[in-house]
Amino acid sequence: MDNFNDIKGLWQNQPTANLPDVGAIKKAADKNRRQIIIRNVWSLLALGGTVIFTFYIGMAYDFKFITTRLGIMIIIIGIVGAMAINSQMLKLLLSRADESSDNQAYLRQLIEYRNKQRFLQSRGMVIYYLLLTTGFMLYLYEFFARDHMFGLKAYAVTLSWIAFTWFYLKPRAIRKQEKKISDLIEQIESISKQLQ
Repeated sequence: MDNFNDIKGLWQNQPTANLPDVGAIKKAADKNRRQIIIRNVWSLLALGGTVIFTFYIGMAYDFKFITTRLGIMIIIIGIVGAMAINSQMLKLLLSRADESSDNQAYLRQLIEYRNKQRFLQSRGMVIYYLLLTTGFMLYLYEFFARDHMFGLKAYAVTLSWIAFTWFYLKPRAIRKQEKKISDLIEQIESISKQLQ
């Protein structure tokens, strides 16, 4: 991506007037990359805070049932797994193609990021949601055993929230992320094709 300045002269000599603006594409790529990095960092911080809070709850309270502690452990495992995958994605974003590489290297990096993102959104999210749902169901069992009415309400609220995030928020976020990265890849590919 960093060699856009080198190809700018070639680009300006192109006779076709409908070529995309290299400077605008570079700015969009840099802006998009920064936004994704910031989102991943905030996500890691939020997940880390959630792990600490969940661990504190598990240690601070004396739960009577083993299912409660098991539920907390499963929730923590799910969150730590999400943090590990998110860290890998962040590492990929931070490992920029070096200064001497061409736009093809940047394009390959974007495609690799998109492929990992698709894997995360398909298989990774399924495992994450299964672990969280299982963990919450085990965790809430103690409250259900103490007071059935409160337990049923807690189960209903928790399952409703998980269903809302799974069926509404998750697909919406995936579509948004996919469109952003795909548009950027298409723009970079169009530049590469024009230069060949």
